[in-house]
Amino acid sequence: MIFRSSDKMSVTEQGISVDDLNLMGTTRRIKDPKTIQAMKKPYCELCGQKAYGEPHHIKTRGSGGSDIPENLIQLCWEHHVAAHSGRLSREELVGIVAAREGKTPEEICRIIGLNLRVDQIIVKRLPPAEAGLEELFQALVDLEEVDDDSRFLKGEIMAELARREIKVGEIATYARCSAALVREYIKTYEAFPDESTRVPELSHYHHRLAANTPDPQYWIQEAAKHQWSTRQMREAIKAAMGELMTEEEKMFVKAEEALKLAVKVRNYGGEPWEWLSARLEELLAGIVLPVKEGNAPEAA
Repeated sequence: MIFRSSDKMSVTEQGISVDDLNLMGTTRRIKDPKTIQAMKKPYCELCGQKAYGEPHHIKTRGSGGSDIPENLIQLCWEHHVAAHSGRLSREELVGIVAAREGKTPEEICRIIGLNLRVDQIIVKRLPPAEAGLEELFQALVDLEEVDDDSRFLKGEIMAELARREIKVGEIATYARCSAALVREYIKTYEAFPDESTRVPELSHYHHRLAANTPDPQYWIQEAAKHQWSTRQMREAIKAAMGELMTEEEKMFVKAEEALKLAVKVRNYGGEPWEWLSARLEELLAGIVLPVKEGNAPEAA
């Protein structure tokens, strides 16, 4: 059975004409989280492999693509990544959506506001199939962080791999990043798992900062309300968290900062590290006094 937009209350059923939609595609974007959720499928509409997460926007949100059935298609990790990196033609995606919606490619292009070569579009629909770990790993390797959508997609892939009990270190190897960053991406995705929970006007890093608080939704909304930069948001969170932290928790924060500084000195090496490592040895032995001005060696 072919799923059509009429099953999900399409925009044309809401009294919006095709010509109006075409105009809207260049003037304003229709935001409809309910339509996005309604269009989710457990399989890729292109290859039939198992699929996760939100549908792909054929006309990107950044260029004004709307949350309407004619602009949405469910893709597996591999094809989602290929679409974001430009290795998958929009003509092919339009052909599948045209078959699903029972419309011509010309109608789909007009509705979503894309000027494509319709003579190259083949209307087709493929049956669902299964996917495996290999596709997930390959998608993670291929994915380039070209925009915030890609970063959320990377977090979604990492979260799925972790759900399948793949170790964080192995995920980090494929993603070519640190294990700590993998955890950050997973935490951010889990705090903001779909578009309805995110603030599109704010960066992925804004969402990362919010994800590291007890109430991610509160902080991302506060950032949007005050139009904070990431620096301002980080300072606001630190100030608020400082009011809630115990003295011991505050000391842990200072300890983490001290460790980061020590790592920087170690990486620099030379006399600064020799001096600091000697002081740390004394500290661990319990025979060092607090550092006073003039205790450090004079600069040459």
